[in-house]
Amino acid sequence: MVLRRHFCPVVTLLMTMALPLMAADPLPADYAVTWTTPGKEAVDSMPLAGGILGCNVWVQGDDVLLLLASPNCLDEKGMQVKAGRLRVHLGEGVLGRDLRQTLDPSTGRITVSGRTAAGKAVTALLWCDTSHPILRIEVRAEEPVALRAAYETWSTYQPTAIANGVQWVRRLPEVNPRRLADLKAQGMVEFAALVPDPLSRLTVGGRMEVSVPVTSVEGKDPKVRAITTAPVTAADLTVTLRMEQDPSLEAWTAGLEQDARRAREGAAADRAATAAWWQAYWNRSYIVIAPQAGVARDHDRPWLAARNYQLSRYQLAANTGGRAPTLFNGGMFVCTGDPDRRFWDSCQFMAQNQRLIYWPLLRSGDLDQLTVALDFYRDRTAMSKAHAKKFFGVEGGVAWSEPFSIFGLDALGTNAEGRSKPGHLNYHYTSGMEFALMMLEYERYGGVPRPGYHDPALGILAYYDQYYQAQWTKKTGKPLDAEGRFVIYPSDACEPYHGCTNNTDVVAGLMALSRELMALPAQALTAEQRAYVTDFQRRIPALPIVEKDGRKYYAAAKSWERVMKNGNMDFPQMYVLFPFSIDALGRSDLSLAKNTWDLSPIEPAVQHQNQCWYQTAIQFARLGMTHEAADATLDKLLHPGLRFPAFYLTHYADGQKPFCHPPDTDHIGTSLLSLQEMLLQTDGRRILVGPAWPREWNVRFKLNAPFKTTVEGHVEGGQVIIDQVTPAARRADVEILPLKSASGA
Repeated sequence: MVLRRHFCPVVTLLMTMALPLMAADPLPADYAVTWTTPGKEAVDSMPLAGGILGCNVWVQGDDVLLLLASPNCLDEKGMQVKAGRLRVHLGEGVLGRDLRQTLDPSTGRITVSGRTAAGKAVTALLWCDTSHPILRIEVRAEEPVALRAAYETWSTYQPTAIANGVQWVRRLPEVNPRRLADLKAQGMVEFAALVPDPLSRLTVGGRMEVSVPVTSVEGKDPKVRAITTAPVTAADLTVTLRMEQDPSLEAWTAGLEQDARRAREGAAADRAATAAWWQAYWNRSYIVIAPQAGVARDHDRPWLAARNYQLSRYQLAANTGGRAPTLFNGGMFVCTGDPDRRFWDSCQFMAQNQRLIYWPLLRSGDLDQLTVALDFYRDRTAMSKAHAKKFFGVEGGVAWSEPFSIFGLDALGTNAEGRSKPGHLNYHYTSGMEFALMMLEYERYGGVPRPGYHDPALGILAYYDQYYQAQWTKKTGKPLDAEGRFVIYPSDACEPYHGCTNNTDVVAGLMALSRELMALPAQALTAEQRAYVTDFQRRIPALPIVEKDGRKYYAAAKSWERVMKNGNMDFPQMYVLFPFSIDALGRSDLSLAKNTWDLSPIEPAVQHQNQCWYQTAIQFARLGMTHEAADATLDKLLHPGLRFPAFYLTHYADGQKPFCHPPDTDHIGTSLLSLQEMLLQTDGRRILVGPAWPREWNVRFKLNAPFKTTVEGHVEGGQVIIDQVTPAARRADVEILPLKSASGA
């Protein structure tokens, strides 16, 4: 208590001192989403996000319902599942009179209000603590109402009544069966000490307490516990979650009691700290497109797209420090069918999808969220090296499988050669390259190295160098080809192209990783490492370029043996633009990349899609094609979905089968990056402003660039104005490109 009395004033003073330095209210007030009618089920919910909590919130009848989720809430298979459901009753008929449910993304709060029969207002304010796994519901009424709050579960949580509330818990086994089975099946038993174990003894649960006396407890149904208060004008519900691998259930219970006590005593300080966190969050970056004169907001597509950009970024704030990445198929906000199940859940952290959630976080400055995924991969690097040595004969090599499990093993299992069991994923390691590249970019953007972030990139180079020299030696008796380069065969160009030789995505990835390793500060690598990377660059195969009707373009590979055609085909040839930046505006002849877009796809209708993880809008922006980028980005950010405007629902071509589970989180990632790339791109030290931004779209923006740089500016009257670059010395690296029309004129 002495520490708390000493600590809180200091925190308050620091926050008070910091606030004047921030821009005031970067988000317009009308970005708030308000509903005046109730929902029917969870698909009618809106997100409540903050810290490591994400709740689906909706009104159903006389109740406010919340699904509780966290990236740290895992089941015995390592899947992210819900922690249960809350049902809060604010009084008979209250929510049937003058209902308003509003999400204010600028504060991270949801308010739900109605009126008593006498017309008196009743309001519930909901918010998540951004520093602790705590949900708070503050009820205020102009006349006394009886509050009823219930915890409900459909799973194996065990709810019990406690003084002034409810407590629930579920503990996983002392030894996780899936981990043991996967270690054995994938030949990794001898490396068990290197394989992370986030599930054994994991105990997940929480405590819901009310600040006023409880008059009754209901518990006839073993899956439900409910408390009721006497009529009051003010009551605070505090929900404290604990998700830890405590040595015993008793230790977990004691830890929860301590957490709950801290939550009770720290409400005022937490409220102030959370408010300051959200203000700082929105001041990291923003893109705010001005309304068009004479156009109604619900028909103003650019304005709506920018609003949805902010609503999408808001959802990602539900995992600023979790132990597992935000899943591509629904994130924290799965709300259809069984809320513990999602499409593609057997793939777990499917890297091709996961990467797209994290690329835009560099430009938005959300490095705390980014490190969640990067640390997850980094901490599984030692295990990957052991696997590569045993199965591929590679020393120090890294080859992260595409379907990545919570342990860092292959989520779908491996074959006898140690490759991912599905045939189309045997040699698909490109997405892992992107996470390694993001680690290097993290240092460029943040300016501070993070332990272990260089090692994966070096390990990936080692894998390709050693493994393919050995394969070519077996085939020809020589490690390198006639040009002194290693030959990448057999390989997969993402998922569609197989039996590849020197496929474009891998060659471009190796070029990018070696380029960024060499761009690190001199002290970042040892002299031996730097000499190795320099030598490695000379051995990288050339990008495969072919010609058709006098137009040259990048092929998927120098050659390939088969193509897997379906409604879900990547376009690996375009990786030369994004994510690997081999070609860039003002530095390369982009006609080669443009020809690749036009001539190289085998199934254009499939590979040119613009939903979910498809990067069509991003590639148009990288090509400087303003009209096409604007149309594609608007379609991305205004893609239809569930009731909440940024809960996207994507489908296969038949329009029936969902693509990724709603709300589609990798659709969010590509949407965010598309709008960013239209406005600002970077290339080495170059900062390109307006590369694909329409001159008709007035906007104010703040985005991040490498070397701890922020660029603030606006577009007005078809002109780009740079308001501030921090640090000021980086202003010399800013290039303002001429704006073109969104109409293509």
